[in-house]
Amino acid sequence: MISKCLIAGIVAAGLLGVPTSSAHASAGASKSCVFDKHLPISADAYSGTDTTVDWGTFPTTHGVQLFVPASECLSKEWLNVSVQQALDSAHNADHATKPLCDMPRLKNVHVNVVSASNGYWVQLLGRDEKTADALLTWARTMVEARAFAK
Repeated sequence: MISKCLIAGIVAAGLLGVPTSSAHASAGASKSCVFDKHLPISADAYSGTDTTVDWGTFPTTHGVQLFVPASECLSKEWLNVSVQQALDSAHNADHATKPLCDMPRLKNVHVNVVSASNGYWVQLLGRDEKTADALLTWARTMVEARAFAK
């Protein structure tokens, strides 16, 4: 008997081979939020290396990290691809649609997924503090709204 995870892996491998225009079209066609299926339970500021100036150091917010609990057949690679495709489709769609959970339209957002002991940290990183603050505000609102919707 073939496991559901094996089938999902085969489908994922097939999706990775699809040209990006097809992947964007399929992601744009689906108006659902990637975080409806992979529900994050917390959103925290992501602060990287402290910024150093002559009189000391201070933390700089670089974006947000969302914690998504582990679930059957979910891998960090699959989560990374899913979030990246949703983010890309948000920028390629018309202005009336925002497929990534009503995320504000921000340029130069980088997706990184890191394994944790019982789930994954989905990191959305911006190039400047204004983008990072917008990501953090959006993520906290999205996580809070989904927590109350349960």
